[in-house]
Amino acid sequence: MSRNLKDTFYLLDDAFEKNGIGFTSIQEQFDTTTPIGKAVMQIIAVFAQLEREMITEKMKMGKYQKTRLGQFPSGHILYGYRKKPVTGEFEINEEEARIVRLIYHWYVYGDET
Repeated sequence: MSRNLKDTFYLLDDAFEKNGIGFTSIQEQFDTTTPIGKAVMQIIAVFAQLEREMITEKMKMGKYQKTRLGQFPSGHILYGYRKKPVTGEFEINEEEARIVRLIYHWYVYGDET
């Protein structure tokens, strides 16, 4: 139903049960209209959230590792740079770099030019 425990509990208790609606799964063989079925669904919800959090943690670690290696996660390139197609090295994109320098100048000195 959801990979968020709070959302699953809300659906089961507030949205479904209070309105006389039960959730029955054909594939997983549980039925939230029974105490056991509801308990099984709650246990599954706990593990679904755990899996989501573990995936998120692995993605963060992957991005951190790429950054440590001097790479940009997800193929992103910093504004003001371009990647050389042959070598994969980064070089300054002068047109964008001019804008970056201007933004820093405005930040440091305000509106004055």
